[in-house]
Amino acid sequence: MNTIKMYLKTIRLSLYISFKASVPIMLLRLITLLIGSFIPLINMIALKNIINGLVTTDYSITMYYFLLLGMAQILSAVIGKLTNFFATIHADKISLIITEDIIDGVNKLDISYFDTPKLFDEMMSVSRDINSIPSLIWTILSSIQVVVQLIIAFIIMANFGWWVSLFICLTCIPNFIVDKRNALQMYNWNRGIVSEVRKMNYSYDTLTSKYFSKDIRIKSITEYLKDKYYRKWFSWYNEKRKLTKKHFFGSFFTMFLPHAATLLFAYVLINNILQSKNTVGDFSYYLGIMNQLITCTFGLVGAISEIIQQKTKIEHYNKFKNWKPAILQPVNGIKATSFESLEFSHVSFSYPNTDELVLNDVSFVIHSGDRIGLVGKNGCGKSTIIKLILCLYKPTKGTILLNGIDVFKYDIGSYRMLISEMLQDYVNYSFTLRENIITADIQSDCTEEKIIKACRMSDAYSFIKKWPNGIDSFLTKSFDEQGVELSGGQWQKLALSRFFYKKASFYILDEPSASLDIEAESTIFNNVLNQLSGTTILLVSHRLSNIKMMSKIIVLDNGQMIETGSHDELMQKKGLYAYLYNIQQEKFN
Repeated sequence: MNTIKMYLKTIRLSLYISFKASVPIMLLRLITLLIGSFIPLINMIALKNIINGLVTTDYSITMYYFLLLGMAQILSAVIGKLTNFFATIHADKISLIITEDIIDGVNKLDISYFDTPKLFDEMMSVSRDINSIPSLIWTILSSIQVVVQLIIAFIIMANFGWWVSLFICLTCIPNFIVDKRNALQMYNWNRGIVSEVRKMNYSYDTLTSKYFSKDIRIKSITEYLKDKYYRKWFSWYNEKRKLTKKHFFGSFFTMFLPHAATLLFAYVLINNILQSKNTVGDFSYYLGIMNQLITCTFGLVGAISEIIQQKTKIEHYNKFKNWKPAILQPVNGIKATSFESLEFSHVSFSYPNTDELVLNDVSFVIHSGDRIGLVGKNGCGKSTIIKLILCLYKPTKGTILLNGIDVFKYDIGSYRMLISEMLQDYVNYSFTLRENIITADIQSDCTEEKIIKACRMSDAYSFIKKWPNGIDSFLTKSFDEQGVELSGGQWQKLALSRFFYKKASFYILDEPSASLDIEAESTIFNNVLNQLSGTTILLVSHRLSNIKMMSKIIVLDNGQMIETGSHDELMQKKGLYAYLYNIQQEKFN
């Protein structure tokens, strides 16, 4: 009973996806399949009567059914072409629906999901599984045609007794059972090796990626990486070959049972013709019906087997769609419209799947108009604080408050619109420069003047103005041979252009000048201080000569806030900040 329920659930979901993709195309596919169901019967009737007409030399009957056979052949060709045409465009529309579901499913998840391999394993499994959904829908539609043809065959074969049709169908069952078992074993094997296949694919992607190309050539590690790929591939291939071989021999004998039954029926039919119980044309007719009965039985049990097998894939696809983010958007969340203060109240945090506290009982308040510097050694929790401010993670303990209200009671999207950030691991898109910049604030009106102003503030316009296509130049040569390749410092200036492009209340910079020369760094920080006056700024930097310009400095060590104050106040305390600052000054001197 449970199997039937799962079978029907799989069909229902598949049909839902089909009609969602396109109702008209789905209906046209059903109509062409139903029409196509009767063409084999017309062919067999025509052929039977042509043979009988030839035997009895009845010219008029022979020519009549010859014309009918010709019309059936033409109709079959037209229906075949229409079926393939509708199936192709429908499959594309179905693929779009499924792709959209995956994109939406991944992007609704918060960043914590990307900290474990589970997401990547699941994405690879789902991406592979969904490729079979269009073929599953084809199987379901074809099974409708098969059922119609099977009913026709049963009715016609009733002339020889119902037991004949039943016997023929029963001979197909053993092969169905074996194939179902083999398919399930193969699917479970594929699911079990997803992690290893991802490692194999990573080796291939590494060998063919531009990102790794320089390092591979400089270090001459092509053969080493190829060896890693081949070892994984041969391990995968040998396991699959072993399983496929086992399945082949396991189903070798069961496949002959229906054909043996057909030969037995043909022998009975020949005897009937010799005894004048049937005509010569009946031999072709009934043997064709018998083959249709076997083919349809195989087709139906095969369709049932595939639907049951695909049930697991559909379930995984459905489960993936229903994954819930760890940070849930509040129902009717408060719209964030202004920035008055941001407070960390006894915040502690550890990353997913670890108990190690990256932040431990951190408390501070940032008021509107403050210019805050965040300082500490590597790994002390500076970037983690920024991720928490951006609501990429939720605190393990404690509360983050915007204007005195828990930040997670706000609509997260409206809250983030108050912030313009430049992260340490900023991203580069292989789009045009214009498209790269406007990703910072896709909702606002985009003008060329606004983009150029942002590029001037980041000191990027000095090289952009030399490009033939200006702000419409492609970055990298991935999609355009005339694309521009940039240095690390130039990419960082473009990231800063995005930062300046967005008009915000709260600006966050995480190591914004790591790849810049001293002159460019000085220009940019002057623009930060002068052009963003009256706004709130949070700066993370190891260059304390920039941090000293902030009105308040927070010093972190081992995830705890150990000092706070202005540059002069912290120098008088002679703590960690003073120690780090003096080291840098000695180095520069």
